[in-house]
Amino acid sequence: ARQKTLSIMRAAWDWKSQDLPTTANEPKAAKEGQLEFQEILEMHSINFLARTPASRGLGFLSPCPGGELPLAYCLLAVVAMTLTSSVNAALISTSSSSLTFNSGVQSLFGIGGSAGFHDSGFLIGDSDTGIEYHARLDTGTARSSVTGSVRSTYDNKVNLATAASYGFSLSWQGASSSFRSDVGAGIRFSGELLGVINDFTIFDGGYSLNIGRSFSGSVPQTVIGSDSFAPASVSISLPTGGIGVAGTAGVDFSIIQNATFRLTSVGGTVQAIHKDSGTRRVAPFSFAIGGPYGITDLDLSLAGIWDFNFLDLTLAAEFSSLFRMAVNPFIGGGIGVFCGDPFNPDDNFLCIEEGGVTTNNAIGVNLFSTPTLNMGGSRINSLAGFSVEVVDPFVSTPPATVPEPGTIVLTISGFAALCTMLSRRNSRRANG
Repeated sequence: ARQKTLSIMRAAWDWKSQDLPTTANEPKAAKEGQLEFQEILEMHSINFLARTPASRGLGFLSPCPGGELPLAYCLLAVVAMTLTSSVNAALISTSSSSLTFNSGVQSLFGIGGSAGFHDSGFLIGDSDTGIEYHARLDTGTARSSVTGSVRSTYDNKVNLATAASYGFSLSWQGASSSFRSDVGAGIRFSGELLGVINDFTIFDGGYSLNIGRSFSGSVPQTVIGSDSFAPASVSISLPTGGIGVAGTAGVDFSIIQNATFRLTSVGGTVQAIHKDSGTRRVAPFSFAIGGPYGITDLDLSLAGIWDFNFLDLTLAAEFSSLFRMAVNPFIGGGIGVFCGDPFNPDDNFLCIEEGGVTTNNAIGVNLFSTPTLNMGGSRINSLAGFSVEVVDPFVSTPPATVPEPGTIVLTISGFAALCTMLSRRNSRRANG
């Protein structure tokens, strides 16, 4: 305020010292001086007003440069407004608080789903000679925790004239977050040889898969985790029956779980309530594309204090999982004596029947695909609100602070200079 007052006082003194004429035929220098003075005022963003002759009785206002009053009266209004601007100045304020969403422990089988998954089928061959798998998913859970902070940036005081389209910005900053998946499962491989040896076990065992990932809770993002079960290859020698049946079978396999956690958005509703009347305004918001989110055109066209808070805060997040197996199986044998290589019929001697099945490349099998789980969960804390004051400049309110003595002195000096200037001009007119 002191700087503004000094600038205005200098402009007033320069204006007075030019000994400007008051007739309609002002010289060019006087007009240039008036433009220079106007630039000083505009530099300080001061909206100086005066009454026009047609509206003096009604109290309507128009810009001084277009009005009919002497510029000195405009200066008087400017100095008064400068004094009060330090009391009612708006401040850019911020409010920030953290927010955490916990999903709780959820079943991988979905709400109301089965207690487990089962899958089976022949990998190679058929029921005469082949290898079959029997996969099961006995237990499975997933859980997540997403944390971040919401920052509000706003004007804590606005003019009633512009309050009908009040706006402010929100931003989301992701913080330490995590998700986890735990699975208990099992797999069995069995074989059939020449229709004689049936449903013999090659491998039967259980295993667990555990996935845990930590990440920043920024939105949007996709986080992937995996775990696998890959035992050593297994092979067995088939028993010899009374008619001379012999062979071998085996598998080399691995099972992998790929888990995907998707953070889509954080959103909710901002609510503004007028403290005196209870008038309510609401606007939705969503951090879905990253960066700040702007809320505009919130109608606060009622003077007084508006209290802001946040409702219906939600996290849009999903979890899904796929279980896949890669396996190299083989089986072969014969009935008789000296059957040789079951994959080479030319090396047999007294062999009644032989056969075998194998593969040159690993076979890929999609075992289970879990349903997509909603991991939004529930928040465990709330956002801090804030308040905005809407000021009607034409309604007198007690000052929030007492102006500094230096500002008062400068303002009084301004009034004195203006009065001197007006007195000299009136004297010139009287003598003119």
